[in-house]
Amino acid sequence: AKLKYCRNDVHLLEKTLREHCKFDTIVTLTEDATDKRFRPTKGNIISALDLWLKVANSNGYRQVLVYFSGHGFRDDKDRLYFAPPDCHMKRLELTGLPMSFVKQTLDGCVNVPVKLLILDTCHSGESKGAAEGLTGGDIAVFKNARGLYTMASCDGVEYSMEWPQKKQGVFTYWLCEGLKGNADVDRDSRVDTAELYNFVYGNVLKTTAEFGHS
Repeated sequence: AKLKYCRNDVHLLEKTLREHCKFDTIVTLTEDATDKRFRPTKGNIISALDLWLKVANSNGYRQVLVYFSGHGFRDDKDRLYFAPPDCHMKRLELTGLPMSFVKQTLDGCVNVPVKLLILDTCHSGESKGAAEGLTGGDIAVFKNARGLYTMASCDGVEYSMEWPQKKQGVFTYWLCEGLKGNADVDRDSRVDTAELYNFVYGNVLKTTAEFGHS
């Protein structure tokens, strides 16, 4: 099915990170980018990840965040691939972006204490026998990774949902609401990973239940 609001999701998260999380270096790749280097082809995504994570690592950034909104697919070996616009499903291994590459690149940022990988894609979370080494559920720590956390919109056999009334993905909408401070349960002016997970998880379940999904 054609996804309608991935671009909106990216721009909403970018705005939230700038205005509420005070991120000053944000690189976005969307299909409407004027500069072709910032359109989300597989090659451009790989180049951007490689370049900017090296910049973060060499400059001692305190944290980095990598986010995907779009289609996600698992192959017959349960390996997760993200599908850029130039992906061909019959040649997924060659044209899809492997989760294993993203994890390996993030794990290479040894000088960055906190690394967040946030996925609003179908089949993005843990599933039985997953090859990515995820542990613990929707928010997890990669095995043998250094301070690397992932938060997924659904588990390995589920589908992410869009919210036509909001013109956003359900997961990304609540993610951004949480980052704006609504997830700060203890009111210490910080949103930690546990607070964010609990806030997003509860609200996504409530919203999708209203759509008639469980």
